Amino acid sequence: MPANFPSKRNPAYSALVDGDGNVIGTQSKPLVVTSSSQSQGNALPEHVLSPHTFQNSSGLQTGTMVDHTGQSPVKVDYSGGYPTEVRIQVPKGYYNGDPSSTPIFVFDPNYVAENIAQGQSIFGLNGLYTSDADATAADIRAGKTAYVNGVKITGTANF
Repeated sequence: MPANFPSKRNPAYSALVDGDGNVIGTQSKPLVVTSSSQSQGNALPEHVLSPHTFQNSSGLQTGTMVDHTGQSPVKVDYSGGYPTEVRIQVPKGYYNGDPSSTPIFVFDPNYVAENIAQGQSIFGLNGLYTSDADATAADIRAGKTAYVNGVKITGTANF
């Protein structure tokens, strides 16, 4: 419990000290302690990590910000329709800024080499898709399948 102690060198000078003897307030720089319900700041629940509490003009509140630290990977949604761009919507919340602890990944089941033209690379993934085949269903044995220019066809030829 804090106590007031006069200075031995200057009895007119006093300081507020904590139980360990640390000065926490002086006559020239008093410690202001309040239990008032008046506004203590302008933070809102979405600005404070859950489940920490704070006080603002609405009184005591609990933070709602999600802490993504240590959640690896953080899955994000892709927003398509932008030529030459990949746009992602990163979930709201706190990220500690250390890329090794909270990497962010974009998942797209269509991001496979078979969907990228051979000789092309998208974000380091080399394509396997070719478009130079000229076989038709009549060129392929009946009941067998093949891909021609990315389209699966079933053969009709009887050899």
